[in-house]
Amino acid sequence: MWKTILRRVLIMIPQLLIVSILTFMLAKLMPGDPFSGRIGPHTDIHQLNALRHAAGLDQPWYQQYIHWMGNVFHGDFGQSFQLKAPVRTIIGDRLGNTVYLSLIAMFLTYLIAIGMALIAARKENSRLDRGLVLWNSFVYTMPSYLFYLFGIFIFGYVLGIFPTSGTVDATANGFFEILISRLYHMILPALTVAIIGTTATFTYLRTGILDEAKQEYVKLARAKGVPEKKIMTKHILRNAFLPIASTMGYSITAIFGGMIIAETIFSFPGVGKLFIDSVLTRDYPIVTTLVLFNGALAVVGGLLSDIIMSIVDPRIRIQ
Repeated sequence: MWKTILRRVLIMIPQLLIVSILTFMLAKLMPGDPFSGRIGPHTDIHQLNALRHAAGLDQPWYQQYIHWMGNVFHGDFGQSFQLKAPVRTIIGDRLGNTVYLSLIAMFLTYLIAIGMALIAARKENSRLDRGLVLWNSFVYTMPSYLFYLFGIFIFGYVLGIFPTSGTVDATANGFFEILISRLYHMILPALTVAIIGTTATFTYLRTGILDEAKQEYVKLARAKGVPEKKIMTKHILRNAFLPIASTMGYSITAIFGGMIIAETIFSFPGVGKLFIDSVLTRDYPIVTTLVLFNGALAVVGGLLSDIIMSIVDPRIRIQ
């Protein structure tokens, strides 16, 4: 197992290098630069060119990339052009919000999806089963941003149950009061992200349970008098969960990446909203660092999926 993990980590190095080059090139292909917004009728173009020269933006992209990567190897991701602070500090201040929100969303995703799939499979072809399948199809076809706006309108403004923006109440005081307020502010964005994320897990698990229940080994177990509860937990669910386990690592990346839209709509100060703000202001150091971080997360997600699969199904070993 450890040899496999080490081998995959070594494979990650060229993958991350390619991701970093593509990321840097795409950032440079965007029109404008961090100083374009300062151009006005009375702007001194020579002063702007001096700022671009000082920032190294007048150099070829590959020279800028080599300089940037050299700093990255020393833990220096550069200086934000707009926020005038180290990129590492800016991202570090917001990363915690996104990580906690992603973890809550992922927990709710699997809790809701697995619960719905178990109910639908046990009540196959019933009204409840058809209703859950129809709901799943509706969520799948609905754009995520409409779902977020609908959640804000219903639960934030009409019912007034949850706050619609921010991370903590301004009146909260003390450790536990602030902690509860933070969790309270995360419920609505996490719940809406989770509901959107249930579609694939629900479909795979419901289909897997129904398929496994018709297999010969299940019929044989029933003929031998094995209790139905044991057949479900020891045989059907174990095999039906394999497709879910194989994509669990990638789900982490998907939910983390999906926070870009959710955090922007909910005005939640995480790295997703920071990414959108940085793209709009051409803040290259933050954009390239966040995309590189997301690429690294995708590679780690693939490794995590392989490890989970080898644990869940001992027959599978990565060669």
